[in-house]
Amino acid sequence: MGEFPKHTNAQIHIVEPGNEIDAYYNVNLHFLPRVGEHIELFSNLDLKSGHSHVHRLVVVSIEHNVHDISGDQTGHHLVSIFAKYAEG
Repeated sequence: MGEFPKHTNAQIHIVEPGNEIDAYYNVNLHFLPRVGEHIELFSNLDLKSGHSHVHRLVVVSIEHNVHDISGDQTGHHLVSIFAKYAEG
């Protein structure tokens, strides 16, 4: 069995009512959150652009996009975390 990566590249997609994606953020994670867990996202990009930079979210679903490997090509694994704004 191989070693686990030190971090996972992921995208956090903020989902608004009607399931439209309002925004997404590229992040590196040491652990993947589970459905129902609360996360707090601090965005340096939003801070620099003058937007609200702290997002309190609840994880709705997690999607893994995986590509197979052929020949000398490396595989691909993108984790997408879908979250909605937490109430309160």
